[in-house]
Amino acid sequence: MTSVSEVTDTRVAAIPDVAEAKNTEADVVDRAADVVDRAADVVDRAGNAIVELVNRAANNGEANLLAAQETAEKLAYQLRAAQGRINELEANVRYYQDRTERAEKWMHQISSEIHRKFLGADDTDSARRMAERLQNLDKPRVMLRPSRREPATPSFLRRLAKR
Repeated sequence: MTSVSEVTDTRVAAIPDVAEAKNTEADVVDRAADVVDRAADVVDRAGNAIVELVNRAANNGEANLLAAQETAEKLAYQLRAAQGRINELEANVRYYQDRTERAEKWMHQISSEIHRKFLGADDTDSARRMAERLQNLDKPRVMLRPSRREPATPSFLRRLAKR
């Protein structure tokens, strides 16, 4: 059997283990609290960094939107100006086409009058010779523009030459 002194010694020996275990639990709890505090600090810093990045992205997006709007407004203004110029040029083309048609009608009328008065209505050979002479007189003086596709001879002379 065991003696009382042995039991007492065992209890005394067990008490420091309990005290030591209590200290260890407190240390573990303290350490865990420190870890939780550090983790909370890391989470707070990460959260703040993310919010800052979101704010920066929003500011950059807003700046890009404003720049795009300004560019779109400038391009719209340029487009309106170009459309106005196109309309003006189209009006000029119509004006000069009308003038050309009127001039050709006058030239035809004048040619018909010359043909009727000087060459006679029946004399087609004379009219053809006169048209050829007129074409030959016009050739040295006629200078075609590079973009012009019409021949240098006015249409009324071509008609006379075909008769």
